[in-house]
Amino acid sequence: MSRLGRTAVVIASAACLAAGFTAAVAAPALAQPAHTPAHPAKISAKVQRAYEKAVHEHPRSTGACSNGNGFTASTSFWRCTGSSPSSRWVASSCAQGQYNAGTSYNVYGAINFCGTRVWLHEFTYPQDVNNGWSICFAPNSNAEAVLSIPVFPRNIMVSNNSASCTTILP
Repeated sequence: MSRLGRTAVVIASAACLAAGFTAAVAAPALAQPAHTPAHPAKISAKVQRAYEKAVHEHPRSTGACSNGNGFTASTSFWRCTGSSPSSRWVASSCAQGQYNAGTSYNVYGAINFCGTRVWLHEFTYPQDVNNGWSICFAPNSNAEAVLSIPVFPRNIMVSNNSASCTTILP
């Protein structure tokens, strides 16, 4: 993709970041979920308020994952797994680590309620180090990152870095 094309994608993605979140997801993921906790995490009051504010300010009634299928606003990294309004949201643990997919993860949108950065990598760990694309999701996001194009990473990395970052598509 040309630099101009990537710039257009980045601008479109930034515009989508402003879109609020009323999440949903229905089509089953083609890959295993990233380290999903066996029991739901407690929802922090701060995360719950951020989510409610985002839904109130930017309601979404159409598009991928727009009906909230599977979403609970728990303190997790959430990814929309399909292009349908009824596609499922899948939660992943905020525990620091490298989580490789059996094939690849489906990511049509994401919300990071973790207190640290979450990265999507094109390749599995350790092949992803210095190879392929990566996308950073800032900690404690209060709005859904609606991706202008779906991505299919082979690794989700939860870092220990609590600093913000800018989400830029590959």
